[in-house]
Amino acid sequence: LFVNLATEPVHPVAVLVRAEDASEGELSLSQVIFDAGNWNSSVRIRVRGLQDAVDDGDVAYTVTLTLSTVDRKYKALPTAEVAVVNEDDDTAGVTVSLVTGRNTTERDPLDKVL
Repeated sequence: LFVNLATEPVHPVAVLVRAEDASEGELSLSQVIFDAGNWNSSVRIRVRGLQDAVDDGDVAYTVTLTLSTVDRKYKALPTAEVAVVNEDDDTAGVTVSLVTGRNTTERDPLDKVL
C-alpha cells in the first residue's frame, strides 16, 4: 500500500494501520505521521501474508487505515479499508514412508504362537 495526504494539513495527521486478522497477514508499519513537510510524499506499507501449516483455503481480511488528528479537515474523514486475500498453499494429506523393505515373511519373528 502507498499512503499520502491529498492536501497539506494544518496539524500533523497520524494514519493508524491495522490488519484485521493478524494470523493471516502482517504490516511493515502500524503508523505513519504526515505534516506540512511530508504530506505529499508517499509512504509504502508492505502487507505480507503469513505462512501456516493449515489447509484453510484462501482467507480474506481487511487492512484498515484510521486517521488521528486535531486537524478538522482530516479528523472528519472516515476510516479507509483495503480488502486483502492471503492465498493458501497448504494441502491436507498423509505421507507414508517405508521403514524397511517391502517384503514380509510367513512368520515374523515378532509373532507369538499361542
